[in-house]
Amino acid sequence: MMTGNYPPQLFEFERWLEKDGKNLPKGSYIADIGFSLRPDASGGGGTLSVSAMQTLVMVGMEVWFSEYAK
Repeated sequence: MMTGNYPPQLFEFERWLEKDGKNLPKGSYIADIGFSLRPDASGGGGTLSVSAMQTLVMVGMEVWFSEYAK
């Protein structure tokens, strides 16, 4: 798990899903993405593509978003 800024984490997660995650056998998985709020945050952030969401459904993976204090 890496904590920090959403967009880079989601980008790397989607790359992993496309390369390796889609080859997982159907099961029950959890991906926990940890983050800390930016002090100057006012909205926006990363997005998860429809393609990534389809892969998550295909392999049976939930995504959890865990907020951590700095």
